[in-house]
Amino acid sequence: MLRRIVISAAVILAVACIAVGCFARYALMRDYHGNLIRAVIESCVSHVRSTGQWPKSWNELEAYDTWRVDWEYAKQVCKIDFSATCTDVSRMSVEDFDVISPLTYAYTPDAAIEVLINECSKHGE
Repeated sequence: MLRRIVISAAVILAVACIAVGCFARYALMRDYHGNLIRAVIESCVSHVRSTGQWPKSWNELEAYDTWRVDWEYAKQVCKIDFSATCTDVSRMSVEDFDVISPLTYAYTPDAAIEVLINECSKHGE
């Protein structure tokens, strides 16, 4: 009987550790992806501020990188609508912002999105 209790406790403990590990990995990756998306948004802000136009490609954004972004990984984590214009973005709110969207689980960097919308509103195309 004691042996069954010990084995059951060990199994429960192992399952709990695995669950905690999975949750921790999810939380860390969610934060990492969110920070990566924020870095991409900030590169867009720098691009718009410098050129007055919405970026047309990933290559254009790389020139405005201040975070040392892994751009190949960024392309796997987020999608950018390069056909948009500053006018399109300036008409959006944080809630309906969809020109940069996560392709995986990530937090939404609302403050960075708001800065980007405000910057685009200064540069209608």
